[in-house]
Amino acid sequence: MRKLLVVMAALVAGAVLYPAAAGSAEEWCWNDPTLAINGRAVHFQIGAPISKKELVRNTALTVVIPSNVSANLTGAGNENFPMSVTLLQTGAPWLGFGPIPVSATAVVSVDGSVPTALKVVQANLGEIGGASGLGGVSMLAPVLVQ
Repeated sequence: MRKLLVVMAALVAGAVLYPAAAGSAEEWCWNDPTLAINGRAVHFQIGAPISKKELVRNTALTVVIPSNVSANLTGAGNENFPMSVTLLQTGAPWLGFGPIPVSATAVVSVDGSVPTALKVVQANLGEIGGASGLGGVSMLAPVLVQ
C-alpha cells in the first residue's frame, strides 16, 4: 500500500511539474469542401484553432487528380472562413483499377505562428491522409482514394 501511495504521489507531482502544453486541448474549426472523385466522396478538411478563426483571411485548397479521372465539387463547406478550391486534372493517367492517386495542397492565410491542419477523409473509410503546419505554409497530403 505504501508503494502505491508513493507512485500516486509521484504521478500527481509529475502532473503539477509538467502540465500539458498550452492550447493542446483547444477546439478547432474546419472548412470541409467535398469532391466526388470518380463517384467516391472525399472530404478535404482545412482547419485552425477556433480562437484564431477571426484572423483567418483565406484558405486555399488545390487538388490534383489523374488526367483521365472525373471529379467535381459537391459541397463547398466554407462556413468558417473564406476559401478557394482549385481542381486540376493534370496528374499522370490512372490505370483504371486500384486506388486513385490524389494530391491535396492547402494553405491557410493567417499569422505564421498559428497552427493549421489538413485532413483528407473518404466516406466509409475515415481519414486517409493529412498534414499539419503553420499559417501561410503549404501543407501537402498525397492520398490514395479507394
